[in-house]
Amino acid sequence: MTSSFVWKTSRICVSNFNQSFAFSLLFTLSSFSDGVSFLESFQTERYSIVFMDIYMNGLNGLETAAKVRKVDGKCILIFLTSSKEFMPKAFSFHSFEYVIKPFSYKRFECDVKNVRKHSLNRISFPLSSHLLHTLL
Repeated sequence: MTSSFVWKTSRICVSNFNQSFAFSLLFTLSSFSDGVSFLESFQTERYSIVFMDIYMNGLNGLETAAKVRKVDGKCILIFLTSSKEFMPKAFSFHSFEYVIKPFSYKRFECDVKNVRKHSLNRISFPLSSHLLHTLL
């Protein structure tokens, strides 16, 4: 696994995160607007980390996580959502973290660094030549 995936969730600007964030953590960001689009990509490319919202058009985050787990039991799932009510179900998919929105850059950075510490031998974080300008 050589990529990381960031789900299209709330209005978080990567410009706020700054290019140094992506460079310091050395990983590639991809963004999808819904679960179906992500799963189409997931058929041909594996992702080290998946950040996803619960509330999405089409397949919700829990339905998408269930499909991810059928194919990949090692992918790290981190839910970024506005609802506490789905936390138990999200952790049933062996999620690494469940973050309630709104959240700070510092919290996001801390979670990603914790993933790296936890999985240093399993995950590589290649440097991206492109950066997302906005995660909606």
